[in-house]
Amino acid sequence: MSVILPPPASFETETNVLIVGAGACGLTAALAAGEHTDAVLLLERDAQPTGSTALSSGFIPAGGRRFQTDADSPGQFAKDIAA
Repeated sequence: MSVILPPPASFETETNVLIVGAGACGLTAALAAGEHTDAVLLLERDAQPTGSTALSSGFIPAGGRRFQTDADSPGQFAKDIAA
């Protein structure tokens, strides 16, 4: 049997950007913010991100971002989404 303790009343942390929710918008915002600062905190209430991303094909279409352009061209990206 496991015991689940209540969360602390408060805790100290500092961040430049706080994003609540790891759905499609939250994850995309975190990626974009991460290109401008190294202090991004993303909070998600569930053990695994759910939201609309889990209900869709499960990917984050962030065209034009560094990770996508390192992987393939915009044309190939569009073909991948269509496939």
